[in-house]
Amino acid sequence: MKEVDWLQRCVIFLTGVFLFSFLTWLSAYLLPETIQLITWVLVITCTVEMFFPFKKWGRWIIELLACFILILFILKWKIVFPHENTWAHLIEFLIQNIIRLDVLFPYLSFGLGSWLVYLIMVRWFESKWRALATILICAITLTIIDTFTFHNLWGDITLMISAVLLLLIVDHFKVLRKKSPEGWNHLKDYPATVVVPIIIFFTVVVISTIFVPENVRPLLTDPYTAWKKYLGEEPEISRYTERVDNGHIDKKERLSGYSRDDSQLGGGFEFDYSQIMSVETSYPTYFRGETRYFYNGTGWEEQDLSYHLENHELLLDQKSEALTGLEHSKINRSLLQTREIVQTISIYPNSVYSGSVLLGSYRMDSIEIIDQTERDDEILIDSIVDNSQIEINTSTPLLWLPNVGELHYIDDSGMFPQKYQVTSKVPLIDKTGLRNAPLIDREDAFWERYLQLPSNLPTRVSELAKEVVANQTNPYDQVKAIEFYLKDTFPYTNEPDESLGKSDDFVDRFLFEIQEGYCDYYSTAMVVLTRTLGIPARWVKGYTQGNRNDDLDPHYLVDRNQLGPGVYIVQNANAHSWVEIYFHGYGWIPFEPTASFSAPTLEVQEVTVTPETDENELVEVEKSLSLATIVQNLLIVLGIVVIFSVSLILLLKRRKWLYWHILKRHRVKSVNQKIIIEIERLLNYGHRRSYQNFKNQTLKETFKRWIHQNKLLEMDLQELEILFEQAKYGVRDMSDKELLLAQEKIRSIKRIMRIRI
Repeated sequence: MKEVDWLQRCVIFLTGVFLFSFLTWLSAYLLPETIQLITWVLVITCTVEMFFPFKKWGRWIIELLACFILILFILKWKIVFPHENTWAHLIEFLIQNIIRLDVLFPYLSFGLGSWLVYLIMVRWFESKWRALATILICAITLTIIDTFTFHNLWGDITLMISAVLLLLIVDHFKVLRKKSPEGWNHLKDYPATVVVPIIIFFTVVVISTIFVPENVRPLLTDPYTAWKKYLGEEPEISRYTERVDNGHIDKKERLSGYSRDDSQLGGGFEFDYSQIMSVETSYPTYFRGETRYFYNGTGWEEQDLSYHLENHELLLDQKSEALTGLEHSKINRSLLQTREIVQTISIYPNSVYSGSVLLGSYRMDSIEIIDQTERDDEILIDSIVDNSQIEINTSTPLLWLPNVGELHYIDDSGMFPQKYQVTSKVPLIDKTGLRNAPLIDREDAFWERYLQLPSNLPTRVSELAKEVVANQTNPYDQVKAIEFYLKDTFPYTNEPDESLGKSDDFVDRFLFEIQEGYCDYYSTAMVVLTRTLGIPARWVKGYTQGNRNDDLDPHYLVDRNQLGPGVYIVQNANAHSWVEIYFHGYGWIPFEPTASFSAPTLEVQEVTVTPETDENELVEVEKSLSLATIVQNLLIVLGIVVIFSVSLILLLKRRKWLYWHILKRHRVKSVNQKIIIEIERLLNYGHRRSYQNFKNQTLKETFKRWIHQNKLLEMDLQELEILFEQAKYGVRDMSDKELLLAQEKIRSIKRIMRIRI
């Protein structure tokens, strides 16, 4: 039996561990399916390289095919078959599937890139000095990333360093096997003398790390902190971190998400693509969370506790139809037409969402809790509920606040809905009716909260509002003018240049100084501009509709975000804020002022889209794709065909040799011929290991060159040469014992050849 090279298998496995730990920090920047793809590419490549004894070209072909199939599986690829077996339909079938290959581009680049890097790193770690250089560079890189970004990478750094240290141990044994075969054979007979101390060492290190007290100060200071203290300066923890009141550093604050601080708006953030929930819906909508209406000049605060709790209702943790509690009598929506939307929302178990508000579309009409789970983290209870005198318990955990349209789940046992179904009344936008809506009584004290503005708001803000709406004659057109102005004037960015801002007022800085930003900038500015015109407005935060999961679609759509019924995946990067404007007779109507965003709204004149219409629209979308896209995907198909063709040619080229080789082995009768064939196979193996042999040289001359190239082969080659001469030129029949001896010598020679000199 062929001896397994366990040292090389260890190198392959530990390289995969190292690469995975080093690439972990990309998880916050890449989509979940991309992270899943990279992980499985590493697993597949590692498994094939370790356990499939094929030649390298064969292994590479298997790995590429497996990775390509994996990409199709992760993307939930489905072939669109033709409806009829005619040439026209077959051509259309080919064009459709070629067009749909466009979605593979980013995933192919990530998958093939990870595969190539992995194979290169396996070769790279065969040198001790390259391994030491790698651990130094990568440790410094990840430490800098951990210090100056929102990533917490100490676990990954520990895993990476451990993997490289184990690689150095493996490299030591490989050198020992090369330089002292006798010592290596002795270690193989007593492996516990080496393995047990290594296991004990790493076990002690891990256990001591786990149980070290949290209040123990580090013995050494990191270079950055030491340098800052040497200069007499306070070290900056990170531009992605903020200190809270008790001095605790909260890295989550600089990530996108629902739980960001609303009272101090501004600054930049990084997109967090971790998944929050999946929503099965008859129509996609924004998912409404909480409402704010008191603007303090820097952000939004919660005020007027009595107004929030007015007409509040405590509901049972069961199917509830009681979400139609009366709002304040001033709210009038008698003219509003709505459409009923049913949504089944499933919160992911490891979701970073920790609020107490149950998300839903616009205004909830009923809710049914389907499943619950116990949260590991502390629920961030809204301060309004936290400061109230409402008694909460497990029997009445649902708190409905109709005035602000918020539904809180407050369970003193720590439970929270993991899956629930919401029925909502989504407004149908009647543009004509909104233009003719009667004006509110601005003298009524009730509207003060929705018209509130800071006393020190710069006058140029209100002057800008008047300038934008100069040509509009009714509140609706004025609001739309402000919405379009913000969308068209200011570019969207998640890293606005705050150094340009000098004004003390957040909206004033955005409109006249920074002039770029993200949703909080746009929505806050629209509320303030609208209020300066005497139009009631409030600020709302929640999530956008997310991206549709095409697994439930009969086709793999070209436009993956096309609106329609289905399952939508909402990520933390989908956290968003927008505006609601009050129109008498219609209630609170949502508006979307953020550039590059478009809220999925319904209008009174809108015709309900049937499944047949969806299919026709799909065909129209596919037909309208540009010729460049088709050519681009044709090149992908051509590349795949070329790769498979070359592979097939290489296999066919060796088919004749393989056929005669198998036939020759089956025709062998004597032991002499078997010994000769085994030695001929050794010559081919040696050629692949850079031990050359030439047709015009005898076996003795070839073996002499091999011995000169590697002195460790001398004894085995001399004995094998004697066996070859006896088998080829001798007159007697060789015995089976001599055949086994020749095979043993050949195995020994191959093991020595595999050791790099």
